[in-house]
Amino acid sequence: ERFVDAHWRLVQCYNVLQDFGSARTVLEKIKTQFPDPLYQFNADFAIAKTYFDEGIYDQAITAFQEIGNSTTEPRIRIEATRWEAASYAKQTQAATAVALLENVISIAKNEINNPTQALDYQLQALANSADIYLASQEFDQARSVYTRTLDIVQSATDIVGLDRVREDAVLNWANSYFWAGDFVSSATIYDQLQDNPNILEDTK
Repeated sequence: ERFVDAHWRLVQCYNVLQDFGSARTVLEKIKTQFPDPLYQFNADFAIAKTYFDEGIYDQAITAFQEIGNSTTEPRIRIEATRWEAASYAKQTQAATAVALLENVISIAKNEINNPTQALDYQLQALANSADIYLASQEFDQARSVYTRTLDIVQSATDIVGLDRVREDAVLNWANSYFWAGDFVSSATIYDQLQDNPNILEDTK
């Protein structure tokens, strides 16, 4: 197993060169030559990512689904589901992508015992959902995600260091009016934010 790192370096080279077919060939060789379950899993995940990077989203979706369905480990299921959601988002299937991210939030809330990690996964999924809505110009939906983000952060009273996350949620909520082209509302909100950083709470 001394040379497994050489195989991974070769995969990295092929990925940089965007020769994804050759990368997959090496990854399949890793699976054949190195039966360690960790190598098998890492190779399967890397194969799925090559499909994503190559823009073959149907195969990426199938591969990430297989990874997620093959384990009960919540962190692996979360990562596989996030990548599956990203693949659907690339196909402009926003509703499906957001539904998958809701699954991520559910897994994080119910199966991750570390409160900080659980919150991080939820915030990442919400940020991904907001980005998907913004990309499809569903600005009202994006605003609702930012409001929800603030609610989750406000309720996480036992976790410190969330001030920046809270500020970002409020600012992105305000920015969504600007991104939507509603410059009158955005100007009003930006002006009010100078003196009232809790404006989002006040308007709920």
